Amino acid sequence: AGTRGRHWGVGVPPRWTMSQHTKVPALEAEDKASFLQIEAEKGFPVDPANLQIARSFQRSTAGDFVTQLAVRREQIERLSVVLHAAGLKPVSYSLGLAVLPGCMPSAGSGGCITVAVEPAGVTFLITAGGGIAAFRTSEASIESEAGEKVVNGRSVARELRITLEQLP
Repeated sequence: AGTRGRHWGVGVPPRWTMSQHTKVPALEAEDKASFLQIEAEKGFPVDPANLQIARSFQRSTAGDFVTQLAVRREQIERLSVVLHAAGLKPVSYSLGLAVLPGCMPSAGSGGCITVAVEPAGVTFLITAGGGIAAFRTSEASIESEAGEKVVNGRSVARELRITLEQLP
């Protein structure tokens, strides 16, 4: 591909990412970590020990919230093997949408909705209060008469409404 560097930040495919949104009660730091661990155990379909979990905290007038984003460790490990075989050294893994300019506003500057539309579906990234408030993927395509995938605008709007309704 004509790349020159060897050290890379890697964007994780959106469909690999699971997320959950939780209101965080006022707790001491060690109690907060235990609370979030329990929430991960309840909210993710996989044992948290098998997940790489990142947490994004937000503040709103309704209180403190956290969005936990998780990817299966085995997927990260397989991707690392492929990258190393190509002679590349991953230095970090992140959501690709989150690194786009303007997608992560600062804590005091309001929020932002980023929608990535592809023939296979749609990805929503909602940021507010200095962190990721929601991250969700959805199939939003239909087959046309010609057999190709076409984005269904009504489905995208419905999925965005569902995502926004989950936020405080």
